[in-house]
Amino acid sequence: MAHIMLDIETLGTRPGCVVLSIGAVVFDPVTGETGETFYRNIMRASCEHFGLVADPDTVAWWAALPEAARAALMPDQIGLFDALTELNAFWRAQAGDRLWSQGPSFDPVILQAAYDATGLPAPWRYNAARDTRTVHDLAGFTPDKTRASLHNALEDAKAQAADVHQCYVALGLAAHSFPSHSSPSGEAATGGGGPLANTQAVEGAAPLPAGTPETPPPITPAGDPIIG
Repeated sequence: MAHIMLDIETLGTRPGCVVLSIGAVVFDPVTGETGETFYRNIMRASCEHFGLVADPDTVAWWAALPEAARAALMPDQIGLFDALTELNAFWRAQAGDRLWSQGPSFDPVILQAAYDATGLPAPWRYNAARDTRTVHDLAGFTPDKTRASLHNALEDAKAQAADVHQCYVALGLAAHSFPSHSSPSGEAATGGGGPLANTQAVEGAAPLPAGTPETPPPITPAGDPIIG
């Protein structure tokens, strides 16, 4: 089941605003690898046809951005209904399971309002949303806001996916930060199957006190350990 990073560009900051573009990328937060991508520019008139509105302050904010940021929204525009239908197909084709975005109160809820306006169902479950900013805080991470491609939905989604992987690295959750699967004697660890099964191989782990068995004694049906 895939992790998918989502980003949207809009003419507002609240549910019910015009959605100008949708970008998404499949990624693995543990390895940092990325996969299939999705990008659609959407006609403003189509959004307004479904009752979505443009916020004047956000329109003015876009007008103050470099021309390249606005120009990226123009090519290959399609209608809102078609864009959401194609996003649904992308999610299903990639077996989407985790929906990541930069803030749970922006991208997912604004898109949900767009889905509601068109009468289409969103493809993800109610509990699929994951928030990048929470992971940033846990890892003490500050995203780079100086990228030239800032405010391009697909490029932002890719950058956010890379940021989440960097946070996983900082938190010791990335693939190369797991301890070795080998035991101290060089034999493969058995049991558990997970990368943390051999806890004695973790660098800096405290040794067990002298005389402490490496595995607990078996438990009798009555719940008492078998001694001797």
